[in-house]
Amino acid sequence: MLHTRKVPACFMLERRFPLKKVICCTIVSACWGAAGLALCLLPLAAEGQPPAPTAAAGLSVSRPAAQARPHTSLQPLLDKAEQARDHGQRETALALYAKVQTQATAASDKVGEARSLSGIGGVYFATGQPQKALAAYRQALTLAQAAGDKSGEGDTLNGFGLVYAHTGQPQQALDYFQRALLLSQAMEDKADESVVLTNIGQVYTDTSEPQKALLYYGQALALKRDAGDKTGEATVLSSIGQVYSNTGDPKKALDYYQQALPILQAAGHKSEFATLLNNIGQVYSNTGQPQKALAYYRQALPLHRAAEDKAGTAGTLNNIGLVYENTGEPQKALDYLQQALPLLRAAGDKAGESHDLSNIGMVYAKTGQPQKALDYYQQSLPLKRAAGDKAGEAVTLSNMGEAYSETGEPQKALDFYQQALPLAQAAGDKASQVTLLNNIGSVYQRSSNFQKALDYYQQSLSLSQGLNDKAEKAATLNNIGYAYLSSGDSQKALDYYRQALPVLQAAGDKAGEATVLLNIGGVCAQTDLPKEALGYYQQALPLKRAAGDKVGEAVLLSSIGLLYLRTGQPQEALDYFQQALPIAQTAGDKTTTAQTLRGIGRVSYVLGQPQKALDYFLQALPLTRAAQDKNEEAVTLSDMGLTYRKLGQPQKALECYRQALLLAQAIGDKAGEAAMLRNIQAVEAADKSTRPQQPRPSGAGTGS
Repeated sequence: MLHTRKVPACFMLERRFPLKKVICCTIVSACWGAAGLALCLLPLAAEGQPPAPTAAAGLSVSRPAAQARPHTSLQPLLDKAEQARDHGQRETALALYAKVQTQATAASDKVGEARSLSGIGGVYFATGQPQKALAAYRQALTLAQAAGDKSGEGDTLNGFGLVYAHTGQPQQALDYFQRALLLSQAMEDKADESVVLTNIGQVYTDTSEPQKALLYYGQALALKRDAGDKTGEATVLSSIGQVYSNTGDPKKALDYYQQALPILQAAGHKSEFATLLNNIGQVYSNTGQPQKALAYYRQALPLHRAAEDKAGTAGTLNNIGLVYENTGEPQKALDYLQQALPLLRAAGDKAGESHDLSNIGMVYAKTGQPQKALDYYQQSLPLKRAAGDKAGEAVTLSNMGEAYSETGEPQKALDFYQQALPLAQAAGDKASQVTLLNNIGSVYQRSSNFQKALDYYQQSLSLSQGLNDKAEKAATLNNIGYAYLSSGDSQKALDYYRQALPVLQAAGDKAGEATVLLNIGGVCAQTDLPKEALGYYQQALPLKRAAGDKVGEAVLLSSIGLLYLRTGQPQEALDYFQQALPIAQTAGDKTTTAQTLRGIGRVSYVLGQPQKALDYFLQALPLTRAAQDKNEEAVTLSDMGLTYRKLGQPQKALECYRQALLLAQAIGDKAGEAAMLRNIQAVEAADKSTRPQQPRPSGAGTGS
């Protein structure tokens, strides 16, 4: 029996912090004395990135009687082991395969021994132990070749390919799959040939070569249909759906998934049917339809439980958790992700466990708890390395880089991103490379090195165009726009934002579309076009709400509040800030909560209530520190400095400005540093001019 990767499973998806879809609503106002520290909301847009499919032994492949395998008297026991493996009962399967191996060795049954070792390799592969899997496959291959068991040899070569594919070594995987393909074709074994073709297609899916993937899947589909293999047909249809999902074509993805669905349902394959429901749910999640996604995940969950599939159950819990994370309900997200963890450990699924730990870390990161996030990432990382999962290791390193970026440690962030990039390149994971190039660009952008940022963004754009991935391309265009905006070229920023918008609309990415609309609105606001800005904000707001993006909704409401404040309408501004505040607080987003409190403080200042303003700034300050957001902390301290000046407390104003100066220097914000130096000089000059003049000392030599 050949192993194929199951219906490509979006369950056990690992989230990463991808290309930053920067939400910028920059209000530069000299009266606040912080031109370089203007309010700029930077939520971490964690978009689903389809992972390498989970390591799992695949669907049964029937063979024609004429293609019978060499005989082993232990076949009934092997069949039991394979059934246990296919139902996720890995410990039972391992024990049965070990029993077959012992009996086969005693009976000098090389065929039985080879097949038992190949089965053991499959179980080790499924439990994230690639080195043990390879050791078992090496023994199996030698025995199968010695016994003249061509079919067993093909199974084992295919097993090698799966291990190398999963551990980020696509070329080695393709080498083994091609050897297996030649054997199956020489034996005229159409069933095995179709399985290997599917696996080759999956490698090309993983390496972001969709046209090659579709070519191999097309060949496999024809063979499955000719053989009347309905279950295999469903597997390939789902694989094709995954290609279209990856390349930002949700309509085609759903079309192929929906073709596969009734086939698996009729066949009674509960686990595979549940996995496919997960895949459909993921499409809806990616296109900003969280309620539809949840409906499919909730259909999948009892099916996995009924099949006693711990890994599948955990994967579905993981996906439900990620929907809640996306809709701004972090506590619910953590509840589901934490439920998944013991199931994965019980199933011995190290790869799944590492993904889940990484996802828990991401929730903490998004709720302004980067240190907790790092704790979980650091638990995930050795599991990735032990499994030889280079692509997964790159994702976790990238997430760690993002956490350090959010704590205002750009050099550490850069170190982790640069560790991740060669791993993603070695794994042939172009989508991760696009993400990492974007993230490296964002570090340089935050340090006001706009040319270097643009260099990395342009590399990312070039690579994303080759992927035919609309979401990745749009996010990179958005980032380039933000870099131009940051460097003062608002017209070029608008050009890139407007290029991103139709790409996102074509991909059906409502959340991304809302982000870019908000960014365009931000440029309009900055260039004194408040009416146009408000129009873009109002277009974005229902999209955020429809996507269930609570944090995004709070950001937008706060942005509208800032716009009204800037145009001299403080009461209208206050109304929007007060709508934003409870949403940000419920979502547990400390940074957005702090920014909104600061917005209310600014309204109070404008209304001539400096003490009330200070009260709001003082509420915001500890939140910025808890979130380790040095940029936001600096802006808040600058606002406090101005307010203390208004209250006639210049020493406290100086203390705030000096703290803000140190933060600006720490994060490499040259413009903010210059603004704080000007503020400090202004306070010192004012203090000096109001200080009582000391009497001049008498000239030398005068008596008295």
